[in-house]
Amino acid sequence: SASSVRFTNEPLSGGVELFPPLSQFVDWRSEQLAEWMGEVGFAQYVPEVSKYVRSGRHFLNMNSHEYEIVLGMKSPLHRKRLNLLLRRIEDETDSPASNWDIQKTQKWLEDIGLPQYKEVFCENMIDGLMFSALTAADLVE
Repeated sequence: SASSVRFTNEPLSGGVELFPPLSQFVDWRSEQLAEWMGEVGFAQYVPEVSKYVRSGRHFLNMNSHEYEIVLGMKSPLHRKRLNLLLRRIEDETDSPASNWDIQKTQKWLEDIGLPQYKEVFCENMIDGLMFSALTAADLVE
């Protein structure tokens, strides 16, 4: 489930790294990219990634419109999250937000008295990377 996504650099299932070095990621092929999509909680897009994304370099060069058209990613927040994950790999920077997983967001919502938002935050996979980049416009969508 989306709520089980966590963000450390270690893979969840012994597979690919969540934030691999850029020098490796650019050479990844469809199979590794598809596995990575599953690791970051986007299993529903694995078939399209396997079919249409040729390499990590190709993936990094795609834009939000292509995520929607090519990968079938209709949710604006999913597109934003994918872009943030790819930019995190591209920038090779580690921020405290990278270590804030979806469970921490869920707990924080409880702690501040807003448990009614837990479901929508979980559905939209709001972790530290996403949370730090959310805008008022995102929240309206």
